[in-house]
Amino acid sequence: MDRVLEDSNQYAVELEADIKERAYDVVEILCRGFAAGFSHDQLTEQALKTIYDNSLTLLYRLLFVFYAEARELLPMTTNQSYREKYSIHKLTQEIDETLAKGYQLSSKSTIYYQRISNLSKLINEGDTGQGVPEYNGGLFDPEEHPFLEEYAITDAFLVEAIRQLARIPDRKLGREVAVDYNTLSERHLGSIYEGLLEFKPRIAPSDLVTTKDKGSIKYAPADKYPDKKTAYKKGELYLANDKGERKASGSYYTPEYIVKYIVENTLDPLVKEAQEKVKALKPEVDKTIANWEKLKEQKQGLEPTDKYDRKIAEERERLLEPYLSLKVLDPAMGSGHFLARATDFLAEAIATDPSIESPTGLTEESELTYYRRRVVESCIYGVDLNPLAVELTKLTLWLETMAKSKPLSFLNHNLRVGNSLIGAKVADLDEIPKVKRKKGKPIDLSRAPVQLGLFQEAFNKKLYDLLQNRALIAQLPTETLEDVHNKQKWERDFEHNMQRFRTLADLWVSTYFGSSVRWDEYNTLVENLQSPDPKWAKLMQKESVQRAMAMSEERRSFHWELEFPEVFYDEKGNRKPTPGFDAVIGNPPYVDSEEMARSHAELRQYCSTQWKAASGNWDLFVVFVELGLTLSRSGGYSSLIVPNKLLGAEYSAGIQSLLKSNQPVSFRDFSSVKVFDTDVYPIVYVVQVRKGTPNDILSLSKMATSGLGSPTLAFEKRIKLKVLTSLPEGYWWPIFSDNIGIISKAVEVSKPLADYANVIGAATVSESYKIAELLTPLGKASSGDEYLVFVNTGTIDRYESLWAVDPTQYIKGTYRKPVVSRKALSQEMPTRYEQARAPKLILAGMVKSLEGLYDADGMILAGKSTVVVMNTSLSLLYLLSLVNSKLMTLLCKEIFGSLALSGGFLALGPPQVQKLPVPVVNFTTPENERRQLLEKGKKLYQEYLISNDWSKALAFVGECLLQKVDGTLDVEQEKSDIVHDLLAFLAEEMTLLNKENQSRIKAFLSWLEKEILKGSVEDQKNKTRIKGFHNNTFEDLLEVLKKNKVVPDPCPSNIRDSIAVEFSAAVNALTPLKARIKATDNLIDQIVYKLYGLTDAEIAIVEGQYTKHKPV
Repeated sequence: MDRVLEDSNQYAVELEADIKERAYDVVEILCRGFAAGFSHDQLTEQALKTIYDNSLTLLYRLLFVFYAEARELLPMTTNQSYREKYSIHKLTQEIDETLAKGYQLSSKSTIYYQRISNLSKLINEGDTGQGVPEYNGGLFDPEEHPFLEEYAITDAFLVEAIRQLARIPDRKLGREVAVDYNTLSERHLGSIYEGLLEFKPRIAPSDLVTTKDKGSIKYAPADKYPDKKTAYKKGELYLANDKGERKASGSYYTPEYIVKYIVENTLDPLVKEAQEKVKALKPEVDKTIANWEKLKEQKQGLEPTDKYDRKIAEERERLLEPYLSLKVLDPAMGSGHFLARATDFLAEAIATDPSIESPTGLTEESELTYYRRRVVESCIYGVDLNPLAVELTKLTLWLETMAKSKPLSFLNHNLRVGNSLIGAKVADLDEIPKVKRKKGKPIDLSRAPVQLGLFQEAFNKKLYDLLQNRALIAQLPTETLEDVHNKQKWERDFEHNMQRFRTLADLWVSTYFGSSVRWDEYNTLVENLQSPDPKWAKLMQKESVQRAMAMSEERRSFHWELEFPEVFYDEKGNRKPTPGFDAVIGNPPYVDSEEMARSHAELRQYCSTQWKAASGNWDLFVVFVELGLTLSRSGGYSSLIVPNKLLGAEYSAGIQSLLKSNQPVSFRDFSSVKVFDTDVYPIVYVVQVRKGTPNDILSLSKMATSGLGSPTLAFEKRIKLKVLTSLPEGYWWPIFSDNIGIISKAVEVSKPLADYANVIGAATVSESYKIAELLTPLGKASSGDEYLVFVNTGTIDRYESLWAVDPTQYIKGTYRKPVVSRKALSQEMPTRYEQARAPKLILAGMVKSLEGLYDADGMILAGKSTVVVMNTSLSLLYLLSLVNSKLMTLLCKEIFGSLALSGGFLALGPPQVQKLPVPVVNFTTPENERRQLLEKGKKLYQEYLISNDWSKALAFVGECLLQKVDGTLDVEQEKSDIVHDLLAFLAEEMTLLNKENQSRIKAFLSWLEKEILKGSVEDQKNKTRIKGFHNNTFEDLLEVLKKNKVVPDPCPSNIRDSIAVEFSAAVNALTPLKARIKATDNLIDQIVYKLYGLTDAEIAIVEGQYTKHKPV
């Protein structure tokens, strides 16, 4: 039995893959069939898009019928008339017979297309005589697809398309056999849809052939490949994506194991809550039912007892309420994969609840199917930008919930077309966001909507009726066509009552996309929300209103509270105490920042104004993560599959802040699994929307690829939430990191730092207090008295001291430019004095990433929260390059991660720094050769600065680090001492460049203090913004100065110009300097990777997990 089941599953998998591939060919055939009715000049880009969209619609009409007939959802065995006259099964048989007789198919006749059109009409309208239920959706509706009514495909094209879907070669039998759609999951429709999304029809500019390139099939001009067979002749239609590929380069269709995990981990706790509610409610319901049954028995024969049956049914319905009141949303539903699984999960939970009795009166449908139909109308919500996706989701859910002799579930109210990210909130609609008024005409604030709240008032008056419409649709089971028609009427009433409010919301949104809507026009519309239709219609004819409406319609704005008011308001029209969905699930679009900036600039700008997570160089998914949190009720759950950038990208800090303000439940890492056909490394998170506590448990797991189809669990662990929240926002990846391979490799080629140098603490506790007594500001140092600069953690940065930039915090005191007298120190602490005057490295002891500077001349005394490295057999500058590298930070975090403190800091003392792995250097190169090779390395560095291409420099490093076959250094041939010298040189460059950078910054700030501030920057509010002037615009600096009342507002032109000149000079000097610092720093990292022998894959891990340090 196991073997039979395995073979059956394998057949289904292979068949699904085959049909998915064939769907591409079918759509191309259908497109070519429609295009044949157009002249060459008529085949514009818009015409081709229309042809493609309608070809997809026709494909799904055919697929639906194949599925429905195979599952007896269309009356193949119960109605002979349908089977023999109208079914696609019969049509396919006739086609087979025609072809078997060798008949030629007409390129003019459209007989078969008319047959398909008639079948579509039959399904759309229903036919009781044929036993066909009415398909109450848009897929077969001629009004929604007029193109398919106006145009037709000739027999030659359509027959080929139908056969591609109906017949498949059987390798064992050596002939074609019928496709068994009964073995295919209706969710397979989704994978077909996702696979076709990226294609567009094109007209061949010349004869084309197909070529293979890195696993994909691409088109190329035939004259470049004379030996290849022509695939398309000039002028013929073909399908290709934006990369010119025939075959999909990738699909984001979510595998079943991901969907299952997300649905179970979000809905299971909700189902358990519902089960407990039902259990608590059951005694009361049972008692009430018993009373009604007793009354019914008493009245039997004396009066009609229907009312008692209704009362009993109402009581039984109360037990379903905890389940059917749940609201589950997919805000980017695609083909409805997540919603289909959610429907199944909830229906099964109801059907297996021991407190709920089986429904009465079931004949031709199972209990599970009955509850699926109830769930899909009451609990399931979805939104998608693509209208075809919405129709496909309906199709998927209908196939999931269809029952014999029952109409299709009504889904128009909860599956909607729209852009989930663009919309208005009811609370915002009392005023237009960008007020416009006629020139010279003052705003009458007494009539301004913001003063009166007219929108809210009008909306509240209509809200009860709106909610009643939706309640009737959700609460009443769809058992008859009359039920369907009633629900259609209630939804039409809802749409009519909502339209004016939606119009105002659309106008509100349009102002963010360039529409100019005057406050008085908007105000007039708000005031007339309850006016008679003719007056409203007249107001709507204004040109500015029409233009704004068209703009908003183009972007398909979607206003959540207006579209789904039942989710946010109770039956009386009051806002719910916990408004929102119980669960938000799905797989949002993966559009990166570059693609957004290139193709969706307006949307990106809009999101940046409306969503907290849309900051920095953000990708689109972070906004969907925020959307999920925003739309979930308090206590609800949100779970999406997203790129692992959520844990490690710089821009993820904003969304991480929102996530940790709630209760993350779990993170599951799928980044090592080929989840999608494209290079995406996803994770799945589950978060409960409530305030977490430090001791809440967070589940972490990592999945690995297996040969069984679904991935296997590689590891799983549980940590307290406070471990996650202690990490700096934007750097959550270490919670998942499993970098033992990198760590072990680094250790193998290294020795501990203590083998090369003395590593000491800068001062003991008692010494620290002595130092504090000796500290004095530079300005108070006696004339001619020699001094040492004093630094501590906080004024130590990478390659530089911030001594004169930031105040020094030390022993609960704050010091400005603190120094220590050489004479006093030598007398009080002679050992520390000798250390201070020696060349050394000073490392910050309380860090998020390693920070060290080089004191070449012995001018610095370090405080207690630092580590000093000195007396080394290696160059101190070489060690500095390692300490300040990305890789060393990763190693430090991994090795000493148990020392993590609040805020993501590491407390590093001598015991830890002594163990840092430093690569072994063999000083074997002859002196002259070593000097010459170093000069070559320096020259390649200069070339790199110009070209921004480090390949030659890294190739040179690779030649110096020759390896044996086993991957170990070839001691006889390698020249690691050259790499040592080159890194030392680059670290010196970084030190000098940073010093120059700091000098130029100080110069501008000194000028600013003298000429403008008339005092110290430290005395200013927002002093950090002033000090960081070079990272901001001139207007930012001027704004701070105005706020601090240092310059008048408005600022006189002479003062403004004076500051601007100095600012521009400073920034112009700093910009190339900072670029050079950045380039040099990047090169050091690359050389360090080479030195430790990291592979490209391991380098990618380091680069991807740790974004290093603050901007220069």
